[in-house]
Amino acid sequence: MRAQGEVIIRDALRELDMWGAGAVFQLTEYDDSHKAKVMLIKEWKELVTQVSVILLQIVMLFLC
Repeated sequence: MRAQGEVIIRDALRELDMWGAGAVFQLTEYDDSHKAKVMLIKEWKELVTQVSVILLQIVMLFLC
């Protein structure tokens, strides 16, 4: 049973890795407090939410 759980967790981590490798970020230019140009990721909140959901699934699998 434990080995099966480890396989499920490994698969979920692989899925997260594949998602990260294929993620395309839309950038926007921003002037920081020193007037330097900085590129920021648009829709950052949505990206963090997607990763959080995947990580939560991994944690839930680990706890079961």
